[in-house]
Amino acid sequence: MPEPYEVNVDDRALKEFKKLAKGDQKIATLITNALRLLATDRKTTVKRLSGVKPSLYRKRVENFRIVFAQSAKRREIFVLTIRKRDDDTYDQRELEKFSAGLDSDFDG
Repeated sequence: MPEPYEVNVDDRALKEFKKLAKGDQKIATLITNALRLLATDRKTTVKRLSGVKPSLYRKRVENFRIVFAQSAKRREIFVLTIRKRDDDTYDQRELEKFSAGLDSDFDG
């Protein structure tokens, strides 16, 4: 079995998660489990988002989306946002803002 990736969470995503956890412990637990699974198996219900560089991916957890970047070189997953699925979840400008600070080690 390959060595697991390290999962790091952006401060904004952590703030979103803490707010979510206060209101819905069940979904918070499901998201936590999904993040653990991402560390070892990134292919489970993960989809690449089109039109964004570097490449971003999303993991669906019920009505929520975990948007992240990954670096095979650094064996790292960087969670950019955790949000409820709505019309703005995949807004191109928002995704570009999230990914703007990523360095060239992230796939894409």
